Amino acid sequence: MRHFAQTHSERLKLNWISSPLSLQTLPLLALETISEYVARSDPKRRSLFALSSTSRACCAATERERFERVHITLQSTEKLDEDLKRWNDLLGAGRKKYVRDLKISGQLDEVKTADENPWEEQKARLEKTLNVIAQFIATLSGFKDLIWHCSHQVPSSILAILHLKYPRSRLDVCTPRLIQQKNHPRNIESDEYGLVSSPCLHHIHGRYFAYRVDGQVNYNEEVVLRMAAGAAPNLTHVRICRTSYNGTELRNAYGTPRPEWQGFLGGNGRMSGDSQKPLNRRGRLTSLHFDGRVFPEQLQAWSNHISFPELHDFGIDWDTQWLRLDTLAKMARNDEFKALRRLTLSVWTARHAEDDQIDEAISLLISSLNPLQSLKLCMSENPGQKTFTAILQHGMILQVLDFTRYVVTRQNVQDLRGCYPNLREITLPIPRTIGDEHEVRLYRALGTFTRVETISLQLHCSPFNLREEYYKLATRDRPDKRLSFTLSPERVRKTLINAAVDRQLAHSIYRIISNAYAASST
Repeated sequence: MRHFAQTHSERLKLNWISSPLSLQTLPLLALETISEYVARSDPKRRSLFALSSTSRACCAATERERFERVHITLQSTEKLDEDLKRWNDLLGAGRKKYVRDLKISGQLDEVKTADENPWEEQKARLEKTLNVIAQFIATLSGFKDLIWHCSHQVPSSILAILHLKYPRSRLDVCTPRLIQQKNHPRNIESDEYGLVSSPCLHHIHGRYFAYRVDGQVNYNEEVVLRMAAGAAPNLTHVRICRTSYNGTELRNAYGTPRPEWQGFLGGNGRMSGDSQKPLNRRGRLTSLHFDGRVFPEQLQAWSNHISFPELHDFGIDWDTQWLRLDTLAKMARNDEFKALRRLTLSVWTARHAEDDQIDEAISLLISSLNPLQSLKLCMSENPGQKTFTAILQHGMILQVLDFTRYVVTRQNVQDLRGCYPNLREITLPIPRTIGDEHEVRLYRALGTFTRVETISLQLHCSPFNLREEYYKLATRDRPDKRLSFTLSPERVRKTLINAAVDRQLAHSIYRIISNAYAASST
């Protein structure tokens, strides 16, 4: 009997080996689980749509993920009507429950923005045109997120649908442009106040500048500060970008004092417009990013409006010089970043003399922080030893590491491997050296990160360092004169060889890394 059981077991095993499972034979539940994983691993969802086209079973299993997102680009009233009709026909009654996210982008050609045409009839026309989007949202039973990235302000009809039917939905929007004539300030309108105080407002992107090119005053920064401080009660993510313009009217506007913002008028009554004045309460953002230069006094203004110790994600994505880094380091030492888990910094040095100051400031900042889960560092020059040592202290917790423009060596990779056992995602610039053994060893070292799921490589193809060459040739007698550089034919030849990156080379690099990964995992 025992012999029969053993023989029967072996026969079943052989049958299983000879009849491997395929997508066609998997049950629907298994296919749906695979679809969820594929959708999560590919933000653009190209792999998901490829999977859905393999068979009818896969097409049915991927329905939930395929129709989870709807994107409509505004161009004209006619095209908007056509797009909504197409989506209504495609979704029907059975698939609308799958829609979670609706993204609106673009601009209606025949309706100008509020900045360009403030007339009430144009505003009413825009409200009427976009009302069809509100009607579409009302039919989506599983709706959760509205991503409003178009040039028009969110209409009051859409806000009303969100507030009444989907009070827990999240609104991701470009901030309203609060523009006023310099000598004729006006109260904020009810629909504008309805947006900036919306309980659904979750994420905002905004540009700010003191004046528009025509000299009108822009109060976006003041508005965003007040929204972050609690005017928008559920706002958690803010990304704000400083922009600049030029023009005669703009220069004239800067020649006279800028009127102080009078605050919000309406809704809950007047709110002070003084962005420097501390508030009785502070907003509880979890994410704050600056795209553009940030000055210490701006950081102080933000600390008066939000609770920095509650931030989980902070970033300055442009030109963080050593004075600002020093301010951030002091804030870190004062426990103002005690909950921070994700940090993004772009650091640029104008002179070699600042390198040591930059190295000291970054190392103080990073060493003063609690262990990070994500660190993204973009520098005009490789960080000094102090910075690299401070970075290694975050190894056990760190899962995402992005060293944009920081060209690494094999020793750097080995140091990172020893200190970062739990890395899941890594982005590194790699110096190409015509595919020699030195370059191959670097790829093999990357394969030793056994838990990494995503590796992004930025291949540096030229050995020419413009910054280094500039400071070799520049002198105190001619610091601002143009300098010319001469590249040898051999340098040009090596650069062209390194830049010849094709599919075959990409596959070769992948095989080297994956083979090293397999060897390290056994």
